Amino acid sequence: MTILMALVAILLMSELTWSLLVGQEKQVMYQRLGVITAMLPVDDLGSGELHHEISEQVTTPRELLIQLNCSCLSYVVETPGFTEQFSGSDLQGIDAGEFDYVTPQSGSDFLVYRHVTTLHDDRGPVDVEIIMGANLTQDEEAFAYFFGRAVLVFAVAVILLGLLKAVLVSKLLMPLRKLADEMSRISPETLALRVGHDRLPTELHILAQSQNRLLDRIEDSYDALKSYGNNVAHEIRGPISRISHEIDGVLDDADLNELGRDRVLEIATHLEDLSHLVDRVLYLAKAENGVCPVDLLPCRIDGLLHDLYDIYLPAFEEKSVRFEVGTEDGLLWVTDTLLLRQILINLIENALKFTPAGGTVSLEAQRLQGGLVLSVRDTGIGISEEMVEKVFERFVQEDAARSSRSGAGLGLSIVATLAKLLRAEVSIRSDKGAGTMVRVRFGAGS
Repeated sequence: MTILMALVAILLMSELTWSLLVGQEKQVMYQRLGVITAMLPVDDLGSGELHHEISEQVTTPRELLIQLNCSCLSYVVETPGFTEQFSGSDLQGIDAGEFDYVTPQSGSDFLVYRHVTTLHDDRGPVDVEIIMGANLTQDEEAFAYFFGRAVLVFAVAVILLGLLKAVLVSKLLMPLRKLADEMSRISPETLALRVGHDRLPTELHILAQSQNRLLDRIEDSYDALKSYGNNVAHEIRGPISRISHEIDGVLDDADLNELGRDRVLEIATHLEDLSHLVDRVLYLAKAENGVCPVDLLPCRIDGLLHDLYDIYLPAFEEKSVRFEVGTEDGLLWVTDTLLLRQILINLIENALKFTPAGGTVSLEAQRLQGGLVLSVRDTGIGISEEMVEKVFERFVQEDAARSSRSGAGLGLSIVATLAKLLRAEVSIRSDKGAGTMVRVRFGAGS
């Protein structure tokens, strides 16, 4: 927009400059015409002074070609070169009292003015025609010089303004970048951090203080939400334990018939699911609050995978799902074995839960670019693309097809939290109806 406005300004200035140059030509022509008309004698149109004024080529301040025609003269008074420049056809169509632009065969551009007046003497009225032509070549050269300089100045100005704008914008945005950097350091795990405004301009102090007040409220709400979840989980464990004892007592009753026993066992199953959910909520709360200790020791990854294979193989066989393990022998990695074991347990149980009979679940471990990659792949029902980014959030389940199965959507949330404790990265790739693969990657320095 700035460049467009500058171009418009140059065009306007060029038009104004050309108008001024042409205006000067018109002014000179009016002055010469005034001198000539004042010298027109009624009784002697061919006087020497008038003839000298017209026939002598005056070059100061402008070169003008003049021709005087009179019905009572047997000859034409004109400036030398007038006839060479103009032919009769060049001057046709020019109205009296009007300026016009003429380009004769010589190629030069002329501004032409035609003046007609009537004089009266003893012989009656006499018509006098005066034609004046100003050569615009000098003006065009001056205009071209001005326009070239204007374009050059414009180009230099655009470059300088661009550099100045870049410097000013960079300088003006630097405090905002600092503020953005301060804000980027704050995450759910670092809500205690605040935006420092000591090095910010005074204008941004209010914004930084507002952000800090907002962070205070968010942190309070977040802590209250976590505390509420933890307290509720703790409070629920007591009633669950008491109900479980009551169920055991009912099942020990010899007078309980078969139908009643089946219903009590179904209640016990649901109660076990509820107890499992409470345990997971408490475990997740401990992990997020840093209560879970991290004990880094060398771990036999191949041994851990084969142990999990032996533990879960009966469950896979019962559901008619194939369970495979792939790892190199003697694979060692320094990590917390208990936390890594819990990560793999959650992934295995999740894969088994959503893989139908006849499917396959693969548990693999391999070294990759100096790191370690653990993956659990299944041929289950998969996850839609829009839900993949949300599966690591708490209590997230995609639809009725998934939520109809037991579980509360905490398995992958626990996996993500424990992976952070171990400084590992978790990624997921899934195709709806084709299966899911979850990868846990440990870097070379983790």
